[in-house]
Amino acid sequence: MIIAVIFWISVLLIFHTYLFYPLLLQILSTGKKENQIVYTDDELPGVSIIISAFNEEAVIGEKIETVLRSDYPADKFELIIGSDASTDKTAQIVNACALKHEPVRFFDYQERKGKGNVVNALVGNARFQILVLTDANVMFDTHTLKYLVRHFKNEKIGLVDSNMINKGLKKEGISYQEKAYISREVKIKNMEGRLWGAMMGPFGGCYA
Repeated sequence: MIIAVIFWISVLLIFHTYLFYPLLLQILSTGKKENQIVYTDDELPGVSIIISAFNEEAVIGEKIETVLRSDYPADKFELIIGSDASTDKTAQIVNACALKHEPVRFFDYQERKGKGNVVNALVGNARFQILVLTDANVMFDTHTLKYLVRHFKNEKIGLVDSNMINKGLKKEGISYQEKAYISREVKIKNMEGRLWGAMMGPFGGCYA
């Protein structure tokens, strides 16, 4: 009897996670508006973009270019990159970009610190209060910075998540399953934000 009760409670919890909770969110969040207190283009604040990089030579150059192509005012953002004792050409690529582009600041750590410690060190060197933490392999859209930062005009907001779109889909592997999972998580977080003004956590690859 006890085993049967535990079994059906477990089944119910699974259904709650994957069916009942999202359905409840959809019903309760219907008609709820997103944050309306946002910065206009001419009043955007300064923002520091933080990247901890380890052996990212394959993507770091492209990532820097996508940030620099942002439609955010060039004098109001900085891109701070820390190489966590990379053993490939990451440091050379970033250093070359830093010499050519003023917004790029580079810290070349010679001993492994781990991502968390590198991020903390870079945050300590940030010039602006608003931070965007992002991974080297997550490319920015032209409007990414603006859409993330504009919500901070509302003083009740302390964190803004991004909407990641997976464009590297492959027939083999789990690309499509991963895309479906991420899309579902983004939708749930959006509904939570509109309903309660909070969500269970951001996408670690890019958030402000």
